[in-house]
Amino acid sequence: MTPPHPADPTAPKPKRSILLVEDDHAVRRSLQLLLSGRGHEVRAYPSPLALAQDSAALRCDCLIADLMMPPSDAITLLGELRSAGWSGSAILISGFLDDEWRARGLRAGFDAVLSKPISDSLLVRTVEALPARSQDDPANYGQFLMSGSLNESQSRPRRRLDPQHPPARVACKASKGPSQ
Repeated sequence: MTPPHPADPTAPKPKRSILLVEDDHAVRRSLQLLLSGRGHEVRAYPSPLALAQDSAALRCDCLIADLMMPPSDAITLLGELRSAGWSGSAILISGFLDDEWRARGLRAGFDAVLSKPISDSLLVRTVEALPARSQDDPANYGQFLMSGSLNESQSRPRRRLDPQHPPARVACKASKGPSQ
């Protein structure tokens, strides 16, 4: 049996539309295959600059971004997306997280912060637990595409966190064990 054509109105809709920004090709491809295999539509990019060239990027509802991606970083990328009107959920991933970077990621507006290596089940559970937010095609997306480089001034916090009521924001360390 062949899968239904994407334009087929009877075709099942993907669970989430995900922007995946990871500079390591093997990690990017592995995460793309994992999430696509779970029914998510995944648009994968090697850098924030590559994402900025995709006119459909702001219609996605979730971002998964590696912290350090030359010439920029995930915190700056999220700031640029937010300034362009994107309001989706965001997950920060990195193999170099410490408490300071976790806090910076959460302050910048990431809904979850995960340490690499990330177990498949932890990543899938995190993606599927985050609230789905529909994206409109913002009028100022052209400005995001035309910027040519990411604006460092956009890395400031978007909102304050209430430590006693952290609804969907989670900072997780992947444990190494059979429970994953």
